[in-house]
Amino acid sequence: MSLASSTIEDRKVTIHITVNHVKLVLHKVRNTGAEIKDAAIAGGVPIDSTFKLSMETKKGVWQIVGDTESIKVKEDAVFRAVASDDNS
Repeated sequence: MSLASSTIEDRKVTIHITVNHVKLVLHKVRNTGAEIKDAAIAGGVPIDSTFKLSMETKKGVWQIVGDTESIKVKEDAVFRAVASDDNS
């Protein structure tokens, strides 16, 4: 059963997300925080790999996503990346 689950999550897909108001596409369901930031950087979001990444879990509620943390990304997920020294 876990083999089938990982196969489904590893297959190539198209998932639309937003990072700091910039629309991007990911091509797999499970991604680490670092992979999401790398995709954002490649897509022109003005951040770097040291930024802290958060995902909006419901309206106005944000959850930190660590660089090595693997999460299941849903269609239209919204992320925010801020400089580590940003206290906002």
